[in-house]
Amino acid sequence: MLDILKAIILGVVQGITEWLPVSSTGHMILVDEFLKLNMRPEFISTFLVVIQFGSILAVLTIFFKKLNPFDSSKSRIQQRETIDLWIKVIIAVIPSGIIGILYEDKIDELFFNSTTVAIALIVYGIIMIVLESRNKNLKLMIFHNLHIS
Repeated sequence: MLDILKAIILGVVQGITEWLPVSSTGHMILVDEFLKLNMRPEFISTFLVVIQFGSILAVLTIFFKKLNPFDSSKSRIQQRETIDLWIKVIIAVIPSGIIGILYEDKIDELFFNSTTVAIALIVYGIIMIVLESRNKNLKLMIFHNLHIS
């Protein structure tokens, strides 16, 4: 029964963080570090992939029309732009896929642990705060200059 509650908590974390500009996988790795599902590592790895599949399906459902190049309500130009987007995504994924296949074990060892994830989330969180502060001032200057002219 306790593992079901832990799985529900992981599902909630996944569902919330999928829609935020944060790493849902990273947060699940951290939550799992504290909750510790009492299952074999193979099961936990599969569980973490399957739980993300629901979020992927939700995104595909919500953005299906936008991602579908064959939607009849789109103009030819919009259909071509959607096909171009898919081509760019596929081309961008190929290097990551090759590297992932060749170095999967090393990548898992180096990056899929709570220490690396925590450091990365903190560092990128600080970077996001700095960039937001800088851009906020930039937006204010642009807004101010537009109203002066």
